[in-house]
Amino acid sequence: MTGRVILGYGDHSPVDGLPLWIGTGSQGEPATHTDVNGKFTLADLPTGKIQIVDNHLTFQVLITSPQVSIDLGLLKYPLIHPPDYYYWMPVPLPSLSALLDNGEKVEFSVCLTHLDWQRPTEQMQKQVVWSKPPFSDYSKEHLRWWFERSAVIYNAVDRFSQSFPDGPNLDHLGADWRYLLGLWTGPDIISHSECEYNGQSLEDLLAYRQIEIWLIGYEATLVQQLGKDFVGYDESSLCNSKERSCTERLGDHFAVHVVPIEGYQVIRFPGVEGTLAIHLVENRQELLELPEQFP
Repeated sequence: MTGRVILGYGDHSPVDGLPLWIGTGSQGEPATHTDVNGKFTLADLPTGKIQIVDNHLTFQVLITSPQVSIDLGLLKYPLIHPPDYYYWMPVPLPSLSALLDNGEKVEFSVCLTHLDWQRPTEQMQKQVVWSKPPFSDYSKEHLRWWFERSAVIYNAVDRFSQSFPDGPNLDHLGADWRYLLGLWTGPDIISHSECEYNGQSLEDLLAYRQIEIWLIGYEATLVQQLGKDFVGYDESSLCNSKERSCTERLGDHFAVHVVPIEGYQVIRFPGVEGTLAIHLVENRQELLELPEQFP
């Protein structure tokens, strides 16, 4: 498990030498300390729900296998209330087709549609983005993976910091996902969006009370909340009791129905605070599930 601790206020500078313990209290020798860049690594963790603590930082992570590597990204310090998406995941879908038939329609807003945008060539991406810090420090596999995404969830303010007036924000704490995705050839998304990005809006987006999806090469036609009341169905309806409990709550899933377009679209719709999964669907077939994890 890796992560990076930064101050949650001011200049978001890295927190150096922060002791971290595994368990319920700061007793004995810490398991590790953050380095000068705020980074930490914890290895050989047991499976199950692991709690990491400091006097002003605590969070839990679910370890499903000893072979799984988890990158927690940026952790703002002090952090007392753990973000839900670190360790809760919705239970698997029993049947996407059946859930689509019973899904509840959700009204969505179109923040921005840019039909004239074309993804830059990989050569252009290398010259303009990949060759510059901090991206030049990333692996080519990581850069290419981001460059090929067809949809992302706007859910991390630091990584979504928009470009400064004089060009891209290449600060290592504000690396702009717009550049990683190749959207730098279009207009600045936030300044041209019909949706607000004030303090309350960003808090709602981080908590998933509002959900914003950037669709690259697609536009949305319908948004549904799936399985909202999915509790206690019998085996003949939506679930298979051999695979999972039919009395288990499904969790918060949404389907975004899309059709291909030239360009990209940004949409926003009411979400559910806490856990979720977004299913991108074309012709009733799932294209991908968000959030995606880098392989």
